[in-house]
Amino acid sequence: MTKDGKEIKTGNKTVAMVEYQGRCDASGCAVGHAPKVLTEYFSLISDWREIRVYAPEVILQQMPAEVKRHAKVLKHCIVMKESNSLHEKIRNKFYMFSNIRAALYRAPESTLWFFNIEYYFLLYLALFGNHGRDIVCTMF
Repeated sequence: MTKDGKEIKTGNKTVAMVEYQGRCDASGCAVGHAPKVLTEYFSLISDWREIRVYAPEVILQQMPAEVKRHAKVLKHCIVMKESNSLHEKIRNKFYMFSNIRAALYRAPESTLWFFNIEYYFLLYLALFGNHGRDIVCTMF
């Protein structure tokens, strides 16, 4: 049932929304559009699908309570600095891969929506596959 009283028949399939990057500044505040976009996408589809959100804590801190109730925490975040060393850049890529892997293995949902992707996500899928999941991707 939508907010305007219309009934939508779509089955009971749950969608997992995944924000695997978790970009933040040195003080732990989210950087970029991910919190805003996650909230908007959640509101957009929550009327017709059950949703579970997978995101790092730095992103979830800025989410409304309605989104947090449906959230599972991913372990790693990416600290954005003016100048990252080569070691930090490589570590950040491994953190992203670790978050992608955690979502693919932990999520009981068959459909995972990765809504803030970049080419490292596509590299992960090319190297390791989708683990039998339906993957939806959007970029902003």
